[in-house]
Amino acid sequence: RAVVLAGLTVRPVPGRIPALVGPSGAGKSTALAALVGALPADAELTGVVTGDLARTAYAAQAPHFATETLHDELALAGAHPDAAVALAAELGLAGLLRAPLAELSPGEQRRAAVARALARVDAGAELLVLDEPTAHLDADSAARVRAAITARADRVATVLVSHDAETLALADERVAVAAGDAGDAGFATHPPAAAAPQPAEYSAAGAAHLPAGRVAPEERIETTASANPTLRPWRALRTVLAASPWRWVGASAMAALAIGLGLALTAVSGWLIVRASELPAIMYLLVAIVGVRFFGLGRPVARYVERLFAHDAVFRATDALRLRLWRRLAAQGPAMRGLLGGGATLDILVTEPAELREQLPRVIPPIASGVVAVTGVGVVATILAPELALVVWLSLFVTVALAGLGGLLAARGAGGARVAARSELVRRMSALGEAAAELRGGGLAPAALSGIERAGERLAHAERRTALASGVGTALALAGCAGLAVAAPVLAPAAMPVSTVAVVSLLALALVEAVDGVAAATRRIPVLHAVLARLAPVLETPETIDGVRRLHAPVERIDLDGICRVLPDGTPLFAGVSGELTTGRTLRIDGPSGSGKSTLLAIIMGSIAADAGAVRADSIPVADLERDNWSQHVAWCPQEAHVFDSTIRGNLLIGRRRDDAPTDAELAAVLERAGLGGLLRELPDGLATRVGSAGRAF
Repeated sequence: RAVVLAGLTVRPVPGRIPALVGPSGAGKSTALAALVGALPADAELTGVVTGDLARTAYAAQAPHFATETLHDELALAGAHPDAAVALAAELGLAGLLRAPLAELSPGEQRRAAVARALARVDAGAELLVLDEPTAHLDADSAARVRAAITARADRVATVLVSHDAETLALADERVAVAAGDAGDAGFATHPPAAAAPQPAEYSAAGAAHLPAGRVAPEERIETTASANPTLRPWRALRTVLAASPWRWVGASAMAALAIGLGLALTAVSGWLIVRASELPAIMYLLVAIVGVRFFGLGRPVARYVERLFAHDAVFRATDALRLRLWRRLAAQGPAMRGLLGGGATLDILVTEPAELREQLPRVIPPIASGVVAVTGVGVVATILAPELALVVWLSLFVTVALAGLGGLLAARGAGGARVAARSELVRRMSALGEAAAELRGGGLAPAALSGIERAGERLAHAERRTALASGVGTALALAGCAGLAVAAPVLAPAAMPVSTVAVVSLLALALVEAVDGVAAATRRIPVLHAVLARLAPVLETPETIDGVRRLHAPVERIDLDGICRVLPDGTPLFAGVSGELTTGRTLRIDGPSGSGKSTLLAIIMGSIAADAGAVRADSIPVADLERDNWSQHVAWCPQEAHVFDSTIRGNLLIGRRRDDAPTDAELAAVLERAGLGGLLRELPDGLATRVGSAGRAF
């Protein structure tokens, strides 16, 4: 175990703001986490932290959220609706109260985290802890944050960490946290220093300026994305089934055969019992006896083969679906922030495909086999007892219609509600795990757990409604088939053989399984529709922009020519963005938080297509280039760094293709260039050191 901090003493009081200063990695964020009780479970803390941890407010360096919107997050922090609106306006977030937090830019998320902490202060918190509160912010947004902090400084004890000179100027004292070995770490108090001078020049070919925030929603642009929303889920279904269409056909055929053999077994055995009671010669019964044995043995075999086909088909379908979803998420990069944050990715890649895996085998084969079985019984009844044909057909039609429609109507609202409630619960649980430290540090854990309990109650209510729909459909199926079985002997002519009447009645009773299967399948259609509707937007997103041209030399010039990007709802994000970049020069993309800078980077990298304009590499449109070819010319360093739970070497190797893997010497060299050479030399295992989940081992 490494000692991160030693001998640190901070006594924050209202009216004075101490700031922890020091180089990255010195332990400033660790100190803040210790103040609010947000240290990892395996951390060892010595010394004393005094104060009421239930009355703290905390904005972490990498913000996470337990709910989906800023409005809900502020309510979680104790803000009343009017106060939430005022606080959002104070930080320039008035138009984003109901927007999904996962879709906000890093700068907007930063302000949302600060707003949550300030809401806690307004609700009575006594300690405000801010870790890089103005990171990723433009000048205007940073000024708003600083003004909000200053306005509350006299009534709350505040501690902050920041590398921004203007934010550090808010501090009344500075506690220096020295980097290096813990035994040499020193902590001293210093008066505030003047703001560090900024570089006067930078090597730039120019600047591409984005508009100040999102364009007003009423300024719509017609796009091809506005497809008929009713058709989208069924197009998604075709995509899913296309992975193994003939297996679905085979599963449906074997399901129909299994039900048919069961019906034949019931009919022949019934005929055999009635006919045997008349004491005919044994020769008249031998064929029926053999048939009973054949149908009795064939039914479980057909059912087993049907299960093999169905399970094989659905596993292939969901595996192919997950790969398609993953490739689309990976290809879109920063342009799909809404699906990359919180528990959305877990929901899309795991929960929704798992729901499809449960529903598809219980919808497609039962409906297909049920229709075949009902039709078969009607045809057999018409041949054996034409006098009862009208009654049989009418009864079967009414029974199937009532059972199917009754169950469908009963489950219509419940199915979609269950999918939505389950998705909400999964996302909330995942978000709760990611934001656990901030929830503990900000005193929000009890309120967040209450939200989880309410989501669980909504899911339980939807499950009860679904069970009720199941009971309604089964009851209607049983009542209709039993009614036909009773009505057949009553309505049959006196001259009709008893054995024939028995066959018709027993076929009606045996048909309960098929009709109930159809009813159960129709009850699942709303659930299937709801799941497909959630997956359709991702499935319809182009997997990648993949042209046919290739670059055979290093790129010397990149041009942005009138780039325009339109949001899925038709709202323009930015338009007419132009700029140029040549080798050895820098192009600065400038604009306030939320104006689309990361989206523009995604367009330049070829992850998404521009709605108008073009990005050209040496005069060749990037959209015309092969994806793999263009990706060899691009290196991306996102705002929100992520490291995998692997070794340092493993995390660095993904930066190059497998056939061009760097050597350990090259890896050590790039770490040295990034300022991590000293850290590498101190690690006993060097490049083989595991970094832990999200880098928490350091």
